[in-house]
Amino acid sequence: MSISARRARTASTAYQPLERFGPATLLDIEPRTGRTHQIRVHLASRGWPIVADSVYGVLSERALAAARRRWGRAELVLETMPRQALHAHRIRFAHPVSGAVIEVEAPVPKDLDTLLRGLRAAVSSTGECG
Repeated sequence: MSISARRARTASTAYQPLERFGPATLLDIEPRTGRTHQIRVHLASRGWPIVADSVYGVLSERALAAARRRWGRAELVLETMPRQALHAHRIRFAHPVSGAVIEVEAPVPKDLDTLLRGLRAAVSSTGECG
């Protein structure tokens, strides 16, 4: 659960930016291994913490104030998110008995949809896209 653990374990995560919102970017992420908190750890270690991640995404008050000054309304929209902005849109796995590949998709939850719409509105009102 750390990139600097004493007993390192290999982990791989692929990502693709889908949409930029100034202070945040919507990513399509594919964990290639299954480590605990892998996505959260990898993104935070790159300086891209998940919105509202109170463990790996904590910003200092100084950094938060700077983000508010730079991004204004978009930063305020991010601060309204009540939970981690992380969603398993699609999951694929082998059935444990038959071995058949199972794929399940889930729509974007209402709170994340509201966050995305708020960010789009905030960014379009400033003319900034990141």
